[in-house]
Amino acid sequence: MHRRFFGVTAVILLVSICWSLQRSQPVPDSQDSVYDQRDLLLEGQIDQVIRRTQRGFYVCLNQIHVREHSQWRSLEGRVRIEIPDGVHIRLLQRGFRIRARARLNPVLNLVNPGSPNWAKSLLRRGILATGKVDSAASVFVVSGVAGQSFLESTRYRFREWTRVHLNREHAALVEALTLGDRRVVDSKEAKHWRNAGLSHLLAISGLHVAMACWFVYRMCFFLLAALVPLSTRIDVGRVAALLAIGAAWAYVEVAGSPISATRAGWMITGFWSARVLGRDVNGAIALCHAAICMCVADPSCVLDPGCQLSFMAVSTLIFGMPGVNRSAAWIREHMPYAIVAHPLAFCWQSLAATLLCTLGTLPVVIWTFQAVPVAGLVANIVAIPWVAWGLILPSMLVLSCVALTASSPPILESWLSMGAETANVIAANFANYLPTIEFPGINLWQWVALSISALACILVFHVKRQRFALLCLAFLGLISVATARQLPSSAPGRLVLTFLAVGHGDAVVVQMPNGFSLLVDTGGDPTGAFDVGRHIVVPALQSLGVRKLDAILITHPHPDHIGGLSAVVNALDVDELWVNGCTLNAPGMSSFAGLKRRNLALGPPSYRLGDLKMQILHPRAHALGCYSSLSANDNSLAIRLEYGSFSVLFSGDLERSAEEIVLAGGRKLNSTLLKTAHHGSRTSSTPAFLNAVQPAVAVIQSADHEPFPFPHPEIEARFNALGIPLLVTGRHGAIQVQSDGKRWELSRWK
Repeated sequence: MHRRFFGVTAVILLVSICWSLQRSQPVPDSQDSVYDQRDLLLEGQIDQVIRRTQRGFYVCLNQIHVREHSQWRSLEGRVRIEIPDGVHIRLLQRGFRIRARARLNPVLNLVNPGSPNWAKSLLRRGILATGKVDSAASVFVVSGVAGQSFLESTRYRFREWTRVHLNREHAALVEALTLGDRRVVDSKEAKHWRNAGLSHLLAISGLHVAMACWFVYRMCFFLLAALVPLSTRIDVGRVAALLAIGAAWAYVEVAGSPISATRAGWMITGFWSARVLGRDVNGAIALCHAAICMCVADPSCVLDPGCQLSFMAVSTLIFGMPGVNRSAAWIREHMPYAIVAHPLAFCWQSLAATLLCTLGTLPVVIWTFQAVPVAGLVANIVAIPWVAWGLILPSMLVLSCVALTASSPPILESWLSMGAETANVIAANFANYLPTIEFPGINLWQWVALSISALACILVFHVKRQRFALLCLAFLGLISVATARQLPSSAPGRLVLTFLAVGHGDAVVVQMPNGFSLLVDTGGDPTGAFDVGRHIVVPALQSLGVRKLDAILITHPHPDHIGGLSAVVNALDVDELWVNGCTLNAPGMSSFAGLKRRNLALGPPSYRLGDLKMQILHPRAHALGCYSSLSANDNSLAIRLEYGSFSVLFSGDLERSAEEIVLAGGRKLNSTLLKTAHHGSRTSSTPAFLNAVQPAVAVIQSADHEPFPFPHPEIEARFNALGIPLLVTGRHGAIQVQSDGKRWELSRWK
């Protein structure tokens, strides 16, 4: 019977995966022009209030209309917008139709080597654009039922209670743990929880739902058992189980129905339904029941990382814990003193459970987040019991009190304050003293090897024999990962250029046929809010097989070209830094005094790099290696690489004045590929310069949206008029060009 049930579950999961993959094809590159960072009057029906953010709420809308040129037009798909706190929660109910002025961005399926593609999860849910509402005054209800549901009212009263009775830091943590509103947690505190391996506690999961269910079950059981005339006529346990099932689903709904909580709800339903019917059910059957119900309700959930993490963690516990419990029983029986044996057995069970969850979720964690916090192995042993009894239980009591009476006993305030303060201290201490192992740029074979190692370690907990062979298999998998990291960075005899999608900035990885690796600029966020080097450039280099850079070429010292330099230098060995005179003397360059620096503007006009020839086009013929009369953009290093019949010209951020100087130099400019100057600004790419280069294709590295809306329409029209195909990293993602010196091919990174 059980095998048949497992077979049905496997078939349903397979069908769900196939259906989801067929339905989740990325949207085409030609996005609707309405998603272009303009302020639009938007109207749509709320189909989901996702969660709180630090400034408001995420809301998903469908049946969308926008007003353009005094007319309303409909849009396909869904839109996720952030609505500020000034809008009352009573206006944000599912089914309400709202109107607001919002600024929208398209959800583009942009991919960089070694970086997770977060857009896919949005596209799979049919969300084609995201945006935010700047003013709460622009939001109003077009249609909807007045009033508020009991569950929505409970959420609202609970938030109000936390803000009145707790300080801001504690209130944010309690909201996150109880309602799943993780975005309200301060970024510094959230980082501590993440690096300590405890961020799963901030997502509503089986622990939270189980605590709510246990609390209601025990309370109902004792109350019903106290009514002697009633308890003699009914099975108190069955009635309490039914009420506990209802309470579990009520809490899942209050928490916003996240996937992990929904999975727990279905498992609890399976367990307690069997209890009500007087039948036995094990954890595996309950998990299969949850998987079937969730796949029938929404087949696409199987591709959601949250769903994968939830099911893999629970299935690993179900599979491995019987062996752990046997070993814990052996400890209790054979240890001479019970006062030592029982705590030791408990610690072993806690450590083993944490290790099993870590191993079970390792494939998804590495593939999605590319990092594993080592601290989580120890931190969870301390944090889970404390969070369960010091935060979740009192939060459930407060939630029950505010739902029924709109007030709560004063002791709960002190209980939660102490619990929140201690939990933050635990997270901070473990995050600060234990490292996080990062796996930037992991490829498929490395991921498979790590997954096999994790599976072998899990089997060690379950089987009684061949444990040594399984440990050897796990060790061989880790050796395979280390060996794969030493593979050559490019195919022999081929020049590989990878233009990274770093937003508004430049970063190009050049892998030459002789193994020479060059990075042209390092990207950077002009606002300084995002470390492009750490999160995009370094993972890309490692994914492409670059373990050492022979040189980094900085065209000029602007933040969008040099901002990622520090992260790259800290992560990889770099032999030389190629610059011009302006960059040598730029602020902050003293930090890289340990690197060998070469001023290309003062050296020979050309270099030989194996089979490649590199020409220095600009700046030239000046004692300092730059022109004091020109701006930093116009002093950009411009080089031309030539490999057989293929050539590429990197023009930095040259503008009109510098392009005229380059043209007057009389050097050969004709190139197969042009890295377009200044991100497609209309101050660059003059007709004379383009006619001299005559590229077969051009690449623009820009974010393609505000606050730097490049490429400029005038530049796009100019390229179109000349018949030059134009690719923009902000629209197409990372772009890779390969050549053997005779033929060349261009592709988007996928």
